[in-house]
Amino acid sequence: MILTVTLNAALDVTCEVAALVPGASHRVGRSHERAGGKGLNVSRVLHALGRPSTVTGLAGGSTGQLIRAELESAGLAEQLLDIGGESRRTVAIVSAEDGDATIFNQSGPTVSPAEWDAFTVRFRSLVADCRVAVLSGSLPPGVPRDAYALLTRLAHRYGDDGRGAAAVVDTSGPALRAALSARPDLVKPNAAELAGLAELLDDCPELAPTPAQDGSTASRSAPPSPGTGTETGTGTGHTTGAGPTSSSDGRPGEVPDRPGDGPHDVGGRTLPEAVARLRALGARAVVASAGPDGLYADTPHGAWYAVPPTRLAGNPTGAGDACVAALAAGIADGRTACPEGWPEVLREAVAVSAAAVLRPVAGEFDARAHEELRARVTVRPAPVHPVRPVRGVRPGHLGAPPATTAPSAAAGPPRTARSDVPNAPASEGS
Repeated sequence: MILTVTLNAALDVTCEVAALVPGASHRVGRSHERAGGKGLNVSRVLHALGRPSTVTGLAGGSTGQLIRAELESAGLAEQLLDIGGESRRTVAIVSAEDGDATIFNQSGPTVSPAEWDAFTVRFRSLVADCRVAVLSGSLPPGVPRDAYALLTRLAHRYGDDGRGAAAVVDTSGPALRAALSARPDLVKPNAAELAGLAELLDDCPELAPTPAQDGSTASRSAPPSPGTGTETGTGTGHTTGAGPTSSSDGRPGEVPDRPGDGPHDVGGRTLPEAVARLRALGARAVVASAGPDGLYADTPHGAWYAVPPTRLAGNPTGAGDACVAALAAGIADGRTACPEGWPEVLREAVAVSAAAVLRPVAGEFDARAHEELRARVTVRPAPVHPVRPVRGVRPGHLGAPPATTAPSAAAGPPRTARSDVPNAPASEGS
């Protein structure tokens, strides 16, 4: 079982227009209202893949009731905690002209300390029956900045009947920075989220960027081409570049050859450099979106680029959540516990995220395109970028898994590390 956490659940409103013109009046074509939030979208994709999951998080007010009713009608199991505040709504305006989505997000209701404490109790109970906990999305006001760090530690200690559940974190900004201290099993950032961590990385002398020897891109690890439209912004997808997209019947169209040298400048660093620094700061594995160039993964078993053969037009809003769903399923199956399993997991993640672009709302994917793409995704090994860990943080990039440490008496009974969870900790850790 996979548990998805959405602390800032929303009622998502998606409107389609011919072309988005600032300051102009628009005639809306199709529109959709459904329960949303990144974790909820992950559960929808898991459901479509035939994988059981449970939705938990926070919801309140009349909007919260609409969220629960829509989840029930979709056949999704939910254990949302009721809160006093009114759950938020989001509005996505999708332009048919270029497939871009413009998102308007409310900040969400204020959560009281008592409500947050009640949720942590519920999470500890729910995660006991789960092998993977997906922690994704923004934090509503009142929830502590280190919320995902705390939930990661609880998953490691109490998940899967005490054997430890893997924690997958998909968030940004201060919440992502704080989560790294708990050593999540997988972090799935994109270029914008990595750039947002530049200040944190600059503050670490051990992680100072290494200047290029000659100022060229020759020494950079360049991903292969071609790519697909996957997410490049926080919580949303974005297709980039020109060229063929899809055929008239909706099937993937071929992308012509184009240069594969993509340094992906992330706060003055290449993508592999930025990802390696996340691992040095505590993430056990990182799978980062390289925008139109697919995914780059840096794991305890090696590093890979995974690139689809096509570029698709449509609504990319849920591409990142679809990717997280595929990654979580691979971890739950134990396929990431060995080097041979990672390429297949990445192939599935790229295929399902690209197929999600063809659907009008987040949380869905085109099943036919998914099957076609999965057979043609290119996965190749990438050089591992060596980076020294920050002082006081156990090695998470080149070092071995942390040794078992004895928990304190107040921490509960010890547990053993699971062989089918990548680098599953033997104790709660720091």
